[in-house]
Amino acid sequence: MSLLVDTVMRLTRSRLGPIRRLVEGSLRLYWMWREDRHVRAPLSRKLPLWWRGFRVHSATLYGLGRDHAADYLPDFNAIHRTKGLNYDRAFLDNKAALRSVLLTSGLAQTETVAMLWRGRAVVHPFSQDGQ
Repeated sequence: MSLLVDTVMRLTRSRLGPIRRLVEGSLRLYWMWREDRHVRAPLSRKLPLWWRGFRVHSATLYGLGRDHAADYLPDFNAIHRTKGLNYDRAFLDNKAALRSVLLTSGLAQTETVAMLWRGRAVVHPFSQDGQ
């Protein structure tokens, strides 16, 4: 489904403003229905949230009302529009690798006192005499 959403969104990014909004809105509604169909809430509550790209759980968590929904990133956008922001997730998902890259780049980092590595504790892992 995600590939379908991405393909349709890419194809409708031309100057087809109203058609693009209709296609995006329809895809957003379908995706939201698929994600939230088991949530117990009235459809009158779900549809306005889905149209804006929010899942019911997120709206409840944020305490969303019509007045401040624009202050939050919709779930649909977070899933489908931010995929390409971080191309190499390996460094972002591994804390030790990310810290090494940031230290090598000269960016200030807080001291790592200890970490678990292959089942054992390593004290001061980024110093020369890490034990």
